[in-house]
Amino acid sequence: MTGRPIRMAIIMPTFYEQVIGGSEYQAYLVAEAAKQRGCDVHYVFVSASRCWPNHLEVMLHPIKPHPFSKRFGATWSLYSKTVRRVLAEIRPDAVYVRGGWSFAGAAARYAKRCGCRSIWHVASRADVTPRRILSLMCRPFDIIERRSIEYAIRHSTHVVVQAKYQADLLQEYYGRLSIVIRQPQPEPEESIQKAGPVTVVWIANLKPLKQPEMFLRLARECRDCGNVRFTMVGRPCEGRSTERLEAGLRELHNIDYLREQPMAEVNRILARSHILVNTSLYEGMPNTFVQAWMRRVPVVSMLVDPDDVLATQRIGCISGSFERMVADVRRLIGDPGLREEMGERARTYAMENHALDKNMPRLLDLICARAGNELCEARRVAAEPV
Repeated sequence: MTGRPIRMAIIMPTFYEQVIGGSEYQAYLVAEAAKQRGCDVHYVFVSASRCWPNHLEVMLHPIKPHPFSKRFGATWSLYSKTVRRVLAEIRPDAVYVRGGWSFAGAAARYAKRCGCRSIWHVASRADVTPRRILSLMCRPFDIIERRSIEYAIRHSTHVVVQAKYQADLLQEYYGRLSIVIRQPQPEPEESIQKAGPVTVVWIANLKPLKQPEMFLRLARECRDCGNVRFTMVGRPCEGRSTERLEAGLRELHNIDYLREQPMAEVNRILARSHILVNTSLYEGMPNTFVQAWMRRVPVVSMLVDPDDVLATQRIGCISGSFERMVADVRRLIGDPGLREEMGERARTYAMENHALDKNMPRLLDLICARAGNELCEARRVAAEPV
């Protein structure tokens, strides 16, 4: 075993170069850092396609999607047997799952049986908050999904959280200790320029949880603000809500919708923006917050403030209501000195707390720890196929 690279498997519903999202981007950063450390990286995901970009040159293990409808709940648990079979073929030293998917339970079951490490990385408040069975009865697959996630909470080798409030919830509801590792982000490479009209940006996929319609209402309320542009960035979703949203966009002349953009372009947009707005019902620790802070952009959030950093660090505003959000945005639009002061504090805070080189090594140390690897190898060799 001496000298063999650590073999790790990342399990996600989608691959970053297939679908861009916050969890996918963080998994990509983990894969990139693990490759740089010399790990043998395998990525397990669901896809009907067999052709994707793969700039990191990791080993890809696509799982064919099943035809079942999601009408009765999330169906990720239907892949559990296949996931464990693929893991048995990979024979990893460590399995990493990010987000509240039943894949985390499948990974913990495999790891417990075969003696490798399983690391489950929490993505949001919903991952660590129990749900009442009665609320899930109309979607029975969600009951299976939740039980699998709770198995991961109890049996994963390590549970990693993004913020202290998630650690507190895990301790309160499940008695599980976790490790807080701040959301890592690479340092900006693009030039940060704040010239031109004041730009208020909203970045997220256009799904109901993110409440994109609130940003349109905000732009409508601020039509009298001169020399201000509102910009939306994100992948459209199917359904009537998106149709209504696009109709609303056509009615407003102070807003631009750029649809989904590559991460490098998102960072360039933030580098020349002045205010980031968040309207989500809940989040974990949004990548966009950290990306904005690193580029001297204060955040105005209607409801989300992980660990109260917006309020305590004075790097933005936590509004609490739509009306207050409108007032906070209008105040920042009209006060460039306040924007610059918040932006400078935001960059300092982000670089001290979220720099890639400060946070990623801690996560990789959990994944790549060699202690006990010889025992893990012996158990894997002895284990029957899962």
